[in-house]
Amino acid sequence: MTKTWEVFRFELHFQLSRVSTRVYFALFLALALLLSFAIYMDARNDGYYFNAPIVTGLITIVASMVSLLVTSGVAGDAATRDAQIRIDSLLYTTPLRKASYLAGRFLGAFAVTALLLLAVPLGLLLATHVPGVDPAALGPMHAEAYLTSYFLFALPNAFLSTAVLFSLATISRSAITAYAGAAVLFFSAFITEGFIGAKLGNWGLAKLLDPLAYTPLHALWRSFNPLQRNTLLIQLDQTMLSNRLLWLGVAIAILAIAHLRFRFAYSGGGGQAILPVRTGSGTDRIVSPPSERWTAITVPTARRVFNFATRMHQLRAVAMRSFRELVVSKAWLLVPLTAILFLSSAAEVLEVELGTPGAATTARVAEILAASELARMIALLIAISAGELVWRERAARMNAIADVTPVPEWLSFLGKFLALGLMLVVTEAIFLVSGVSVQLMMGFAPLVDLGLYVQTLFGFQLSGFLLFAALAMVIHVLINQKYVGNVVAI
Repeated sequence: MTKTWEVFRFELHFQLSRVSTRVYFALFLALALLLSFAIYMDARNDGYYFNAPIVTGLITIVASMVSLLVTSGVAGDAATRDAQIRIDSLLYTTPLRKASYLAGRFLGAFAVTALLLLAVPLGLLLATHVPGVDPAALGPMHAEAYLTSYFLFALPNAFLSTAVLFSLATISRSAITAYAGAAVLFFSAFITEGFIGAKLGNWGLAKLLDPLAYTPLHALWRSFNPLQRNTLLIQLDQTMLSNRLLWLGVAIAILAIAHLRFRFAYSGGGGQAILPVRTGSGTDRIVSPPSERWTAITVPTARRVFNFATRMHQLRAVAMRSFRELVVSKAWLLVPLTAILFLSSAAEVLEVELGTPGAATTARVAEILAASELARMIALLIAISAGELVWRERAARMNAIADVTPVPEWLSFLGKFLALGLMLVVTEAIFLVSGVSVQLMMGFAPLVDLGLYVQTLFGFQLSGFLLFAALAMVIHVLINQKYVGNVVAI
């Protein structure tokens, strides 16, 4: 326990001493204030208090969902920092045990996330004291409402998200998998409520399977009238208790799997060893590997011609290599998985009122493919991918070598932006193919309008994505911290 405590204390002190942690706390504080002000006008019009207990709970859950991006940075950094700064091989030679190492790092990341989420109730309290707030929109201050929201929603969500994202980064030894896991957790709330609950009508299962408890609380919100919203505190009923216990158990199981899968040893390989062997006389002699013959060669002199053709060749090389790295990353797997999910659930998604089957016209299918939920997912993918491209050389400790190569900085930046744009073109092409496939499977082949698909996906939507991609890359260039850049971009 002493070693676990030392690792935990070091991780907590390291994370809290970073400037990015203070920036995250300020962002959560501002987020809580903005969400309170956003609901202020609706509260006045609908006759409930904007500091009502259930409002406090909903804002806390939304803030914990937004915090997934920050948690992925904190947990991913705690899990992969030693490998990134190349001290993992030294660390594995110390008397530190695997359980103490993983427990200390995880608990440190969880403590930081829990402390950051304290900014949410603090921001909600500050919102009630802002000058100019109509006293009629303010209800009595219930300390139980803030405590319940934090300990029932924020803290368990922080534990679950930190456990999942830390485990993913630990097993893969890559921080990018934590961002992919954050995206899955974020959209799981919309899938459980919108698909399992609204489309399939199985609200009991939807409330249980929502890892962040957004669905059960949102269902409770819809069932309350204004008087109940103002007076009733959130109760830990059977549904909420089952949801919380289920996902706490899942988090512990995922941590156990990460402990079993993680190898507390250096994974790199290396050359041929020189081993002692025993001879027939009983003595040891050293057997060296056979020597290799060396043949002198003449290295041709490279032509140093940097004309327009050379620059175009360099631009193509940078763009294609960056594009290949993007499409083989785990984060980009969300795109084909989303297309497969749409193909498998298209009939339910296209249903209209009362479960009536809807027509799979091109306009309806294209509207679904261009929905805001998918756009948020692509925006998250763009922010993460831009950060990986900008930080690729620095993450691999190759930036000093890359800076002395005869490749201008503008060409490297443009090549990486073209790779990001090509990834978006392929993404929209996959969505187009999935939309046409849905129409063909549902028997609406005569209504397929490729022109409308191209206009919607490659015209309106792709142009916005390209503008955001350029903005995300500029943000990552100007902000000298990858995880802060991700937060600012989102």
